[in-house]
Amino acid sequence: MRPEWDAIDKAGSRAIIAFGVFLGIVMLFQFTDARRAEMSDPTDEVAETSAAQVPLFDEAGAISVSAVELQSAFDANEIAASEKFGNASLILTGWVKSIQQERFGADMKPVARLNTGGDSFDLEAVIPYDVAAKLQPEDELELKCVGVFKQVSVVADLCDDVRIVRRPE
Repeated sequence: MRPEWDAIDKAGSRAIIAFGVFLGIVMLFQFTDARRAEMSDPTDEVAETSAAQVPLFDEAGAISVSAVELQSAFDANEIAASEKFGNASLILTGWVKSIQQERFGADMKPVARLNTGGDSFDLEAVIPYDVAAKLQPEDELELKCVGVFKQVSVVADLCDDVRIVRRPE
């Protein structure tokens, strides 16, 4: 082999090695950035977005409705009832049939099942734990809720203000 080819061969080998080292460093930074993103606390981002999305109770625009009326509306026309009550502020009244915990997504939440007086499922009102611990069947309640949806049964969501109107003797 001629000496000039030998010099070119060495320079080419060095260039390939340098390029390989450069690629390795780039890949390392990409991997560590991806790993950092995986390990960052996602609850910070979720807390910011969910706080902005939580609807507030609107006292002036609230719709007063009983559990029986709300269930009847969903039984008659689920689409119309969802449009009317879906994201509305509700002042909901009804009698407690039972108090349970139900699974909503990954969370277990306390639920007051309100008597709807019919053969359909009882209306479920998601309530705070401290309120659920004080309730008993037959209590008459007034709940201020934001939003209603239907799974198997009608669910009144975000019922943070719950007042016992009457307790059986």
